Amino acid sequence: MENLNDIQIFASVVDKGGFSAAARELGLSPSFVSKRVRFLEESLQIQLLNRSTHFVALTESGQIFYERCSEAMRLLSWAKDEAPEKANKLKGRLRIFAALGLGEYVLWRIVSNFTKRFPDITVEFEVGNRATNVLESEVDIAFRSADLADSSLQKRDFGTLHYHLCASPAYLASAGTPALPRFNCLIHLAQHPTDRWRFKDAAGAVYVVKVNGDVAYQQQRDCAWRL
Repeated sequence: MENLNDIQIFASVVDKGGFSAAARELGLSPSFVSKRVRFLEESLQIQLLNRSTHFVALTESGQIFYERCSEAMRLLSWAKDEAPEKANKLKGRLRIFAALGLGEYVLWRIVSNFTKRFPDITVEFEVGNRATNVLESEVDIAFRSADLADSSLQKRDFGTLHYHLCASPAYLASAGTPALPRFNCLIHLAQHPTDRWRFKDAAGAVYVVKVNGDVAYQQQRDCAWRL
């Protein structure tokens, strides 16, 4: 396929009536403009222009090619002008899923601002703890603190989620400070595996500790907003 820049240079030469005028219009040297037009002719294997010292004229083949190129250049110009306008007139439905906490305390403000900027988009914003298959549930965007198992999806990291090890002073006073596996730990059923906690030491190495506990919990509260 021929270089679009060369076609634009050729069209400018015809419009301005010469290489020098086209060069001034494009901010290029006349020799470079002449070189690119000649390269275009060699690529097409046709002569587009009849040249002399003082003027250039289209050949019959050049006239046909110029008319088609002019039409194409106008279409490209219209497409370029329309693109920013269309970007601000997005329409349709956008389905978003986010985990609790992130969805309730952070993302709802972002989603609210998004709907103000793009009022023609209907946003269905769901917040919950259930495992969501993005493809099967027809979710467009999912915010999750998990590894991306489906390689057909694209992901972007927004940050790191940090967990903290906590215990009440009353519990430590009664249980003492034994090694972690001997503590009565609160088991979060949304974590997998539920009885494995991951830690990093001072050097950044990851190690896993098996924990036990007689209380397990999982938030089941799911909610959805249509904005």
